Amino acid sequence: MSKKTRNILLAVAGVILLTVLVYQIPYVKSRLSWRIEVFQIYAKNSINPPGPVPTALPVTPIPATPTLAQTNTPAAVELTPSITPTATFPPLPAQAFMTSPAYEKQTPNNCGPAALSMALHMYGWEGDQSDISDLIKPITGDRNVNPEELRYYVRTQAGWLNMEYRVGGTIETLKRLLAANYPVIIESVTSLNPADALGPTDDLWAAHYLLLTGYDDATQEFTIQDTYHGPDLKISYAQLEEEWRPFNNVYIVLYFPQFEEEMKTLLASDWDPDLNRQNALTSSQAATASSSADGFSWFNYGSNLVYF
Repeated sequence: MSKKTRNILLAVAGVILLTVLVYQIPYVKSRLSWRIEVFQIYAKNSINPPGPVPTALPVTPIPATPTLAQTNTPAAVELTPSITPTATFPPLPAQAFMTSPAYEKQTPNNCGPAALSMALHMYGWEGDQSDISDLIKPITGDRNVNPEELRYYVRTQAGWLNMEYRVGGTIETLKRLLAANYPVIIESVTSLNPADALGPTDDLWAAHYLLLTGYDDATQEFTIQDTYHGPDLKISYAQLEEEWRPFNNVYIVLYFPQFEEEMKTLLASDWDPDLNRQNALTSSQAATASSSADGFSWFNYGSNLVYF
């Protein structure tokens, strides 16, 4: 081996070693690791693109909805609601807005912790999304945080607050909570930026948590804090409803324990988790029987059946 070749190899080895050492610096690693992961996934999907999403097949007849008495085990016991369902609510104001929290842009795969962080700031909390994600999703590549994990963080790390989540929510439910000065987190669909595509055929569809801080009936819009797209954005009632539906219309609300009775009143029969699921099960079953039923209709119906 010539001296020149040896020097070149030593130089290359030195550059590689330096790169490895620099990559270990936490700031550098946090900025590069997800980009490397995206590149790897993009390359994989370019070579072996994912196939089409299965479509729902029409199935008739629709099975009867299980009742709470049928689904409780080991004994079939009819549940008594812990709160009487409210048939009507007082009229809501035409608009309601809360002071927006300091905006927090999410780090990769971190919309749940970032949305929760902003909501907690509205109650006096002083941490940030990393405090949450370090506990419930310490691996950056973990792309999902479910409501149970977010609730676990609040109840174990911010015990002076309480947090509940329910499914089968409606636009009216969201407005009622916002009008009572409770910010709401929902899980919905978002469109990723083209630069974040995970393959040449990526449809840029992604699950995403949003923090709602206001609504306006005049414009038929909610005000949202979007950890991916920006603060104080507007989204129409119709668009939010359509993008919320694939996630069983799940909603998350924080409140001080001393206001639990008010929360019970606001949620009415949906305060009881079993009755909430029964309501959602009935609604999702009806959706599977409609002419507009799709894969998400069946997914929601199945999710509610699994609960029981």
